Amino acid sequence: MLLELCLFTDRSISYIEIIGMILVYVTYLIVNVIDLILIKYTLKLLRRELLALNEMPDSPETLAKIKSLTVYSESA
Repeated sequence: MLLELCLFTDRSISYIEIIGMILVYVTYLIVNVIDLILIKYTLKLLRRELLALNEMPDSPETLAKIKSLTVYSESA
C-alpha cells in the first residue's frame, strides 16, 4: 500500500518507510510460517487421536467422537 502511494504521488521513499515495508513483509512471512507449523501440529494430533479411537471397541460414544474428529479434520 505504501509503495502504491509512492508510485501514484510521485514522491521519494525515505529509509524509514523502506524499513517499515520490509518489517511488515518479514512479519507477514513469520506469521504464515507459524500458522503452517500449527496446522501441521494440529493435524498430527488429530491423526493420533483418531488412531487411538479406532483401536478402541465400537461404542456409540466412540463412533460419535470419531465422526466429529473426521468432520473437523476434513474441514481444516
